[in-house]
Amino acid sequence: MLASATAVARSCPAASATAQTAQTETTRPRETDPTGEYAVGLTYQGQAITVTLQLAKDGSGAWTGRILADQVPPIPLYDVRRAGDTFTASLTSPDGAAVVMEFTITGDDVNGQFKAASGDGSPMTGKRIKG
Repeated sequence: MLASATAVARSCPAASATAQTAQTETTRPRETDPTGEYAVGLTYQGQAITVTLQLAKDGSGAWTGRILADQVPPIPLYDVRRAGDTFTASLTSPDGAAVVMEFTITGDDVNGQFKAASGDGSPMTGKRIKG
């Protein structure tokens, strides 16, 4: 059977292209849905902390999110953008500093960094906890 399929593919370029497309689609890894919550460790003002990063899509399909941390109200993310597995987002920290985050989500892992206009910043790493 395989020999006859190979013969057909050789004699019919369209069949060959279709077979290659089907093979590529079945072997291509599925894109991870990053919607959910992540426990993320980072250093802020010299202190190691763990925050919860929440990511979701709103009704229009735009990415939204927020940061949850002890002893501060939820911090909304704005200008959340996705390019493949990489996200960028902005927020205003509790001390009023503008912060930009850039992180990649691979499976259940988050890796990236944040940088505050005040000069503070650190790597950020974490794992999905919900979603």
